[in-house]
Amino acid sequence: MEGCIFCKISKKEIPSHVVREDEATFAFLDIHPINPGHILVVPKKHEPDFWRLDEENYQALMGMVKTLSEMVDTKLHPKKVGLLVAGWDVPHGPPGRSVRWN
Repeated sequence: MEGCIFCKISKKEIPSHVVREDEATFAFLDIHPINPGHILVVPKKHEPDFWRLDEENYQALMGMVKTLSEMVDTKLHPKKVGLLVAGWDVPHGPPGRSVRWN
């Protein structure tokens, strides 16, 4: 989607430090990491809400997260490997999208 930074990164239109990639997902290092090993994993399919992904893409996303979590634990030995599902800072969607809770 035009204007979506994650689509541009996964299409390699914007440079990133790629950690891993498959046909459905793209994983890269965060440019402002919270901790060493801070990796962003996004679906290649443009979808602002991860829970709206079809089952195949959702499972691919979570499978990649699991694989990378194991890799981070093995290579970096942190106290804990965590997972944060985010999307409010920089959504995988059009700029200016707002959330309504009603």
